[in-house]
Amino acid sequence: MKTKPLKILFLLFIFVILISCRTYKIKQDNDNQTQKLIGNITKIKIITYNYPLFRKDTIIRKSITEVYFNSDNQIKLQIDKREKYTDSTFYFYKNKNLQKTITKNNTNINSGDFFYDNKNNIVKYIHSYSGEIYLIKESKYDIHNNPIERTYTFPKNSMNDSREVFEYNYKKLFFTVKSFKKNSDPMNTHFSKTYFNKNGYIIKTEFLYEGKNKDYSFASNLTYDTKGNLECRKTFLINNNMPKETTCFKNVFDKKGNIITSEEYVNDKLLNKQIFEISYK
Repeated sequence: MKTKPLKILFLLFIFVILISCRTYKIKQDNDNQTQKLIGNITKIKIITYNYPLFRKDTIIRKSITEVYFNSDNQIKLQIDKREKYTDSTFYFYKNKNLQKTITKNNTNINSGDFFYDNKNNIVKYIHSYSGEIYLIKESKYDIHNNPIERTYTFPKNSMNDSREVFEYNYKKLFFTVKSFKKNSDPMNTHFSKTYFNKNGYIIKTEFLYEGKNKDYSFASNLTYDTKGNLECRKTFLINNNMPKETTCFKNVFDKKGNIITSEEYVNDKLLNKQIFEISYK
């Protein structure tokens, strides 16, 4: 009869160990998070319509992007067609990791080179513009593969060099980011604090100003649909909860579950609409 409480205590101990060892890979790039593509795809034609924010719903800009995929469902070519120019971006992979991009138009050739650690984290990115290195971005990671430091080096203008420092509280599910200049002085009078859920999705961001600008601090709450697509981002002032801006997305899906129409609304006003024409194998 005395073994049951001991068994419960043992199970609780195991549960605590599992919680403490849980890995949180935070989706750092989910400002406009969308789901992964479903099925084998050869091409997506994306038609984008932009609308003015403070005028009637007349289209002020239309652009077309054509995206072609390889046998691993990775982008191999992207063609961006604008009114006055066309960009063609070629993607090159090694061991399924993106190694290089080359973007060509009528006047310039830009490139990006990616370097990885043994956990497939990007530790260095080099962006070159017309054959000259414009930016070197280097990253360090913690045991959860989340960045703890990023440095930005501009060889042609070292005054713009900067560094970001990330500090995580995995128990309370948030992290802070502070930016510094080349000489280690704070770059801004504010820092960001970001909350995430157990699935790694960012659910709240705070931009916290210090000193006399404290009242300008604001935050955003983010919500997602069941597929992991960003539904709404509601921004408000922290000191009085006064709303600043609400951005929401309305998506339509095809039979396979991919997005074929996405509309972006800012304060209930249509701002962008994208139509995805998907070609499957």
